[in-house]
Amino acid sequence: MKDSAPMKDSGAISILEELHRLESTSFIRYLVEMSRPPIVSDTDRKALALYQDLYRDSERNVQALGQLLADADIVPVEPRWPLVYTTYNFLRPLYLLGPLHERMRLQLEQVESKSKALDARDWSEAKEVMGTVLRRERAALERLDKAVAETPKEDPEPARVKGTSASRW
Repeated sequence: MKDSAPMKDSGAISILEELHRLESTSFIRYLVEMSRPPIVSDTDRKALALYQDLYRDSERNVQALGQLLADADIVPVEPRWPLVYTTYNFLRPLYLLGPLHERMRLQLEQVESKSKALDARDWSEAKEVMGTVLRRERAALERLDKAVAETPKEDPEPARVKGTSASRW
C-alpha cells in the first residue's frame, strides 16, 4: 500500500490553490480556448501563434501546480472565467496585444506576491515549482513586450452595416 503524502501546512495549500486558480483562469488561456479571434492578416497569424506558445507555457504551469496539489491529496476547484473576459470575444489577435500585455503584467505581480508568501513556508517542492513557474511567466511577459514593440499599429476597420434594422424602417 502506498504511503500517503505528508501533511502540508494548510496556509501553504491555500496559497498553492490560489496560484493554481490564477494560472487556470489566466487571460491567455481564455483567449486561446474561448475567444475565437478572426484572422484577417499575417500580423494576426503571428500574434495568434505567439498566444498559442504562451498558452503552452501556461498549461505547463497549471500541470505543475496541479501535480503539487495532487501530491498533497488536494483536488483543486474547477475555476471559472471572469465575466469581463467575454468583452474580448471575436476580436482580432492584433487588437488583443495591449489588453493581454496589461493582464499578464498584473498576473505576474500577483504570482510573485503569492510566491513570496509560499517561500516563507517549509515546502521545498513548492518552492522549486514556483521558481520554474515564475521563470516561465517572466519569459512570457518579455516575449509579449517584444511583440508589442515590433507589431505595427493598424487602425480598426470601420463598422459594417449588415442586413436591415427595425430602426431604419
